[in-house]
Amino acid sequence: MNYAIVDIESTGGAFNEEGIIDIAILRYEGNELTDQFHSLIDPEKPIQPFVCKLTGISPSMVQGAPKFYQVAKRIIELTEDAILVAHNTQFDYKILQLEFDRLGYSFERRTLCTVELSQKLLPGLESYKLGKLTKELGIPLSDRHRALGDAEATALLLKVLISKDGAEKELEYLTYSEKESDLKPSHIHLVRKLPEATGVYKLYNAKSELLECGHAKNIKNHVSNLLSSLSIHQNSIYKSVKRIETELCESELYNAIRVLQVQFSLKPKKRFNLKINTSSAISFPSELSLLIDKGRTEGEHAVFLIENQRIKAMGFYDLNYQMTNKEVLEKRLSPVTPNKLNELILSTYRSKKNYEIVSIE
Repeated sequence: MNYAIVDIESTGGAFNEEGIIDIAILRYEGNELTDQFHSLIDPEKPIQPFVCKLTGISPSMVQGAPKFYQVAKRIIELTEDAILVAHNTQFDYKILQLEFDRLGYSFERRTLCTVELSQKLLPGLESYKLGKLTKELGIPLSDRHRALGDAEATALLLKVLISKDGAEKELEYLTYSEKESDLKPSHIHLVRKLPEATGVYKLYNAKSELLECGHAKNIKNHVSNLLSSLSIHQNSIYKSVKRIETELCESELYNAIRVLQVQFSLKPKKRFNLKINTSSAISFPSELSLLIDKGRTEGEHAVFLIENQRIKAMGFYDLNYQMTNKEVLEKRLSPVTPNKLNELILSTYRSKKNYEIVSIE
């Protein structure tokens, strides 16, 4: 296994505006250190006073240092085909991605956080900060809050951790893919369980309060984007997500109406934003009709009972035989709370060609 142990010191400042001032990367192939890189970086922006005090790096020290674009290729080479390891990987990986993003380059690596790995393999410690951990484990740490010193200590910490019983299983569990690395650790394991399928999702907090209900063509990708660092920064309710429920269905119409029903009954913290185009509407041939669409599984269909151009009820059934009796349909299907939004959603569905309309006499 190849590891690239990374430590970064940044300018501090506003979210997504930080720059690197000090970076160290140690590349290990198995247990052997095969390459390394360490440099101060000219961030081309001010360094916050608290950072100067913490790291001892002053603006004058980075004058004449290489700019990030001058070392970017070296960073790519050192981290290629390796798991990027850091003590609080979310920070270091985010800063690297931010710097590469400014260059128009997408930097994606698998990641492993030694904070999380320590919490799993060394439970019950008072603190998992690098300084406290190294002292607890007798690991030498020089130049605290400087990139090279912290990277060397993190490398030694990783060696201790991977020698522990159960390390192999935890390494597999805590090594995140490129797409997962922008998520909080607690969210990663929620997202991993989600289906890459069409349907409705519901986000809950620890008190089982509904935070948001929506629908998506690919629930896993959509929710992963919602819970990314950037989305959490823009909408703080995503920080408190502790549970996710899904209802799978191929019918976009069913999913949109289902979301509205949930919102009217449970009133989530964040409401679903509906974009509506009412330039034309589905034409129903009779006062009472069925709109038949794709269902949850093969052979099953989503069915909507339409009365006077409005959705009266909806549900699922197997269409090996057709039900056209209104009383039977109303017993089998769930009533839909009437509202204008339902009608508007129905009107936007006009361009879909994969539904069938059946008249009921």
